[in-house]
Amino acid sequence: MKNFYLICMSFICLNTNAVNIAITFDDFPMPNGALFTVKERAQKYVDAFTQHNAKAAFFCVGQHCKNRKDDSLVKLLLTNGQFVGNHSMSHPRLSASTLADFEKEIISNEELLSTFGKVQKWFLYPYLDYGDNAEIGGSQEKLMGALDVLTKLGYKEAYSTIKNFDWQINKRMQEALKKQKNVDFDKLKKLYLDFLKGWIQHYIDLYKTVTNKEIVHTINFQDNDLNAFCMADILEMVKQAGWNIVSPEIAFSDLSWRLEVQNNSELLANKCDSLNCDYIDKELFDFNRSIFLD
Repeated sequence: MKNFYLICMSFICLNTNAVNIAITFDDFPMPNGALFTVKERAQKYVDAFTQHNAKAAFFCVGQHCKNRKDDSLVKLLLTNGQFVGNHSMSHPRLSASTLADFEKEIISNEELLSTFGKVQKWFLYPYLDYGDNAEIGGSQEKLMGALDVLTKLGYKEAYSTIKNFDWQINKRMQEALKKQKNVDFDKLKKLYLDFLKGWIQHYIDLYKTVTNKEIVHTINFQDNDLNAFCMADILEMVKQAGWNIVSPEIAFSDLSWRLEVQNNSELLANKCDSLNCDYIDKELFDFNRSIFLD
């Protein structure tokens, strides 16, 4: 019945000629920022998604929840119709971990998160490390073994198709605010939205070259001040670009295409030129933009 509902929703609610994009967040809840407290950020997310009648999935780190010492943060998301998923207890890199530890991380975090309310059986890999980074102990066998662990525990992989360097822009914004520089937030927001639009289009076009399947794209955002400040405008930008914002339930209901992509190392390594810290810094600190001023 639930699968039938999701299929119906995907046809009734969407422009079927448009690309479908689901929104996720990771590392929730991060510490207070220079612009907002963690609670203020959570409320801004809720307000933005309520305004646009949209849902997102917030992937929580158990240790972050313990460190914040505020049960209301996760409950605020759940009571306002947002989804909560599993992002591990301590945020380790899978390639540098054992599969036994990987399983323990998921189970212990599930036990913690379930005390806040209904949590989805969706797992987002920390650092988007799927276990195959050979430089730190990963392998294709570990990648496949991790998928077996998820299946054993009844989880679905919460994938991300669109890479996002929001953390770099937020880092520079935080540094400027802590140095008490004047930040032109309108210019900062415009630059960030321009970056995002380009990154989204890049990966939409890229995936069309490697699979003929109609997939639901996902873009992952870090829990940070930049995204709290910009989220309502981000959702509006996505709509104005002609893309559909869909529920993560629709995205994670069909993972049949994922194995094909995970075995495509060329695709996974592909980035557009602006997904680069030096490039982003060059644009942020361009004298003519005057985003950060003393």
